[in-house]
Amino acid sequence: MKKPIKFKPGDYKNWYNKGIALKNTGKWAEAIRADAHALSNAAFDKAIASKTDYDQAWQNRGIALSDLGRFEEAIASYDMALKFQPGNREAWYYRGVALKNLGRLNDAIASFDNAIVLKANYYQAWNNRGVALKSLGRLQELR
Repeated sequence: MKKPIKFKPGDYKNWYNKGIALKNTGKWAEAIRADAHALSNAAFDKAIASKTDYDQAWQNRGIALSDLGRFEEAIASYDMALKFQPGNREAWYYRGVALKNLGRLNDAIASFDNAIVLKANYYQAWNNRGVALKSLGRLQELR
């Protein structure tokens, strides 16, 4: 008979992977802290508590928050990911998407531009940049 795998409380990678699994199965609130009282059950927050500079945990926490429609909190998580890894093009991209969802189109374009600088053929960033420019009526800037 196989024994169940036991989590080590300080093992940030286990908590991060649990957060990814929860996020991938649509359990967004369980992947992050739903509120201050649920912190002990939050996989990404536990990963971050064990390793505060874990940019991928911050980024995926932001994605989960965005999927819950909590865009301001998501942006704060992306900002933390970028604090620890400024070259994280996906964090720049997802930050832009969250900003676009809030109607902060100029800020979104700046984030998409940062993602594009890091990966010139990042078509998702180019597409969203174009949509934001069109929404602002800045058609002359489409390239």
